[in-house]
Amino acid sequence: AAVLTHRNQHHMIDMPKMRHLLGAALMCAAVDGFLTPLMPRALLARAPLSSPCRPPPSRHTRSVAARRSVLALRSQEQSQDTVGEDEGGRQGFPPPWLLPFLVPATGGALFGYDIGATSAVTRILGENAGPLGQLGAGEIGLIASGSLFGAMAASTALIGIGDKKIGRKLELNLAASFYALGTVLQVTAPSLTALLAGRVIYGLGIGTAMHVAPLYIGETAPNDLRGKLVSLKEAAIVLGIVAGYTTGAIFGSGDAAAWQPVYGCALPAAALMFVGTQFLPESARWLALRGRQEEAVDAAVRLQGGGGSLEDAQQQVSEMMAIANKQSEAREAGGGTPGGGGGLEN
Repeated sequence: AAVLTHRNQHHMIDMPKMRHLLGAALMCAAVDGFLTPLMPRALLARAPLSSPCRPPPSRHTRSVAARRSVLALRSQEQSQDTVGEDEGGRQGFPPPWLLPFLVPATGGALFGYDIGATSAVTRILGENAGPLGQLGAGEIGLIASGSLFGAMAASTALIGIGDKKIGRKLELNLAASFYALGTVLQVTAPSLTALLAGRVIYGLGIGTAMHVAPLYIGETAPNDLRGKLVSLKEAAIVLGIVAGYTTGAIFGSGDAAAWQPVYGCALPAAALMFVGTQFLPESARWLALRGRQEEAVDAAVRLQGGGGSLEDAQQQVSEMMAIANKQSEAREAGGGTPGGGGGLEN
């Protein structure tokens, strides 16, 4: 085309110039034919189509190239998102905070279950004379409030010795044990005295669980989920109440002996709580506040699951101990008791 144009303009053939133009055209064709297959499609789509050897691109060509570029970028972003989701799913399920939440929440659910179940039991015992004999209003009132006496006793004792001498995991074990033992005594009670003893022991589980559950959840939950998980523990109590009323409605249509399975349905949950506690680490914060740094780091690593590292756990424990030291120094400066509450303790 360049040769013909040159010929039409000058009406004569200049052989040196013609050889020069033919050589340049052949060179451009060779370069385009050799490099184009080697270039990536995304680069070709984004690269300008104009060159010294090509005519300027048309509007249609430019729009096609732009669409190809956008599609290539979208495909790359989707592939990256898919890879990220796959990696997150492998590392994040089940999340490491799930079991440390479910076990204490089960203690709250058993508390709520006792409320609903006892309401059904007192109704059944008041309407029917069973193995315990004909019970008066005072005796039924003792059955209803027996667990509250145990809960009050456990809460009072744990205020003094719970935070200082008993770890969070030990408290969870005690709560599950009290729940299970109290349930067995209630179901197998041959007399009113044995039933009341079972009620008090079950109440010890309530007081212990209600003391440790919010503490353990708050100390082990991630920062962005701490408030939600502590609130969901309260929802577990309500769920337990509903379960207790439901169980009472199912077994409350028979004779007076039907109150025993109402209480007995709490035993599987208590057993699951005890078994689940064995897989939990101790609270890293509780260990750090007592100067047990190595144990605290091990607990923090376990709480992080597969997505954490030893360096992150060590940093968390160091921050916990630094905060505890500052709180202890502030109390000492203000005339408080050194080593109490949040400071480092032996």
